[in-house]
Formats: sequence, C-alpha cells, structure tokens
Amino acid sequence: MSSEGEEKLLDAYGITVEQLDYGFLKECEDGKTIERIIRILRSGEEGLYPDLLKFAEDRLAEVNPESRVLLEDKPAFRLQDLPLDLLQSLEADMEAWSAKVKAEEDDLTSLEVIRGPVPPVRGSARAGSAPPRLSSEEIQRLLQEAQDYLQDDDIFQASVRYQKVLEGDPGHPGALKGMAKVHDHQGLKRRLSDGGGCGRSSGVVQEVE
Repeated sequence: MSSEGEEKLLDAYGITVEQLDYGFLKECEDGKTIERIIRILRSGEEGLYPDLLKFAEDRLAEVNPESRVLLEDKPAFRLQDLPLDLLQSLEADMEAWSAKVKAEEDDLTSLEVIRGPVPPVRGSARAGSAPPRLSSEEIQRLLQEAQDYLQDDDIFQASVRYQKVLEGDPGHPGALKGMAKVHDHQGLKRRLSDGGGCGRSSGVVQEVE
C-alpha cells in the first residue's frame, strides 16, 4: 500500500482499475501495458490477487517472452521443481559421467603400475639417498684432520675423513690425493710387516710425504 502523498502506481503508469481484469489481459497485445499491470499487482497497492498476477505473467510470456519483468522476483531454482522425466534423465547422465571418470582414473592407475616408478632425472639422486653437501669450511677441516691422522700413521681415521669428503664431492682433488697416500701407506706397512723392501722403505716414505 502506498502512503498518503505518494503517487500510486495506477496513476504513474496510466492504468485504470478496470484494466486489472482477466478479460482485458486476455485481449491485450501490448507487452508494456501488461508489464505495468504485473508491477501494480506485485506491489499489492490494489490488493493481493495471486491468480490474476499469475494469469498476467503467463499472458506476458505469450506476448513478450523476453521481457525482463518475467525475470523479476522469481524464486531460486530448485532441482525438485524439474519434471520427473527430466530429473531422471539428468541423474542418469550424471551417473554415466561419474562412471566414465572412474574408468579413466582406473586406466591411469593401471598404466602407472605397468610402467613402474619414474626413474630419477639424470644427474640427480633419489630423494633421501643423497648425502648432505659439505661446506668449504667443513671440507678443509676434514682434509686437515685426515692429514694429521696420516702423519700419526692412523690410516683408518685418515681414510674415514677422506671418504666423507668424497661422498659429498666425488671428484674432490685433495681427497683423491689423500686416498692415494692412504693406499701408499697401507702398501708400505704391508711390505714392512712382511720383512721385505727394507732397502726401499726410505724412498717410499719420501714419495708419500
């Protein structure tokens, strides 16, 4: 209802009360006029007439189905509002689509099983198998310790430190040279323990140092 002093929609749209009628709407071919009647009926200014409003909306759908008025004040679409046959058809389509997606996933899984795990990229190590990289300070410390142990004739401890460097850097020249010295010391000790090579021992020691 419009308050006092406000222009009523009947006056604003130029519609008469007599036009709010089934007979008039049935004969009316002017979409604009029917749109105005619908707005008036929706406002409730002249009372609530749901059947007449529905009739006016159906008539407008015949005269001008593209009218924006038909899109106004529409309730949200609900799935259960669909006809039963259309609803069943949509459900069948969804089930077929779901089965197709599952079949494709199963095919991909089977393919991965057949192919087996993907090998690591050349030059890279498997996750968890690569030794931690040593900093330059750690490498220098290990090399120095190995040299000290070698001078003390502790071949085992020297070898452990050279190998640790080589685990992080297989081509490290200092560690490779150190391992060569370790092997030379081992050969020298073996010859001395066998009682041979006494005449050559001093020369070998000089070469190692």
